[in-house]
Amino acid sequence: VNGNSSTCDATVTVVDEIPPVIACPSDVTIECDESTDPSNSGQPTVSDNCDPNPAVTFGDDVTAGNCPQESTILRTWTATDTFDNASDCPQTITVVDTTPPSIDPPASDLTVQCDGAGNVAELNTWLSSNGGATASDACGGVSWSNDFAGLSDNCGATGSATVTFTATDECGLNSSTTATFTIQDTAAPVITCNAPSTIVPPDAPISFTATSVDTCCPDVSVSITGFDCFKFTKNGRRIDKTESCEVEFDGDSITVLDSGGVGDHITWSVLAVDCCGNEAEAACEIEVVNPRRNN
Repeated sequence: VNGNSSTCDATVTVVDEIPPVIACPSDVTIECDESTDPSNSGQPTVSDNCDPNPAVTFGDDVTAGNCPQESTILRTWTATDTFDNASDCPQTITVVDTTPPSIDPPASDLTVQCDGAGNVAELNTWLSSNGGATASDACGGVSWSNDFAGLSDNCGATGSATVTFTATDECGLNSSTTATFTIQDTAAPVITCNAPSTIVPPDAPISFTATSVDTCCPDVSVSITGFDCFKFTKNGRRIDKTESCEVEFDGDSITVLDSGGVGDHITWSVLAVDCCGNEAEAACEIEVVNPRRNN
């Protein structure tokens, strides 16, 4: 062996023609108030023999759902290595709305004093404000409705209604709250005596009628329940004169047939009851004076 040798040059080209291996995250269904960002929808797993960090991108193809807040997103994930080899895979993200609106605070009962005309302004304000309730929805707007049909007829112009207020979101999901509107009548009627403060003996017989009005009830029962006749001495002592006064009363009318004489005080008691049972009492009085006193 003489130890002779020879050499030659050769070029070795290393290429990467194998795309990354990509595995998409699972298909997901999310509520519309959640983000559709990949961080909330999962991330693909990617590996590549030659590139430890392939670039990962995605593109979305969105199909509208049954309502504005719902949709189906076909997300195509793509992994690209430094040699532009690329692989992709699909993921389906379904966006749904299954949560009804939230009502806070709920509707509140309202009781108002009868105004005799149905308290229309107060009722309409209460209805238009949904009984004071408010609603919000994580996915969109809310519309309100109520089932008010009218007030029950309790007495006079009073009444009540239990109303259901419903908040509905744009996907048709709804929540409800209930409250009662009440018109009450706790005010007594007002009695009027149409008698003058004084009469003279020749005025008898003379008749008077007691009347009453009520804000809530058009008809009020008025009755005279009794009378008294008396006079005062100069030193202020009260003297009963019912024996000398001649008086008749029936219903809401009273007739003084004989006033009994100068100085007499004739009083009568009036009771008024409205259609809701509220009562009022009043005392009417006339004084019998000398005719010359009225001249």
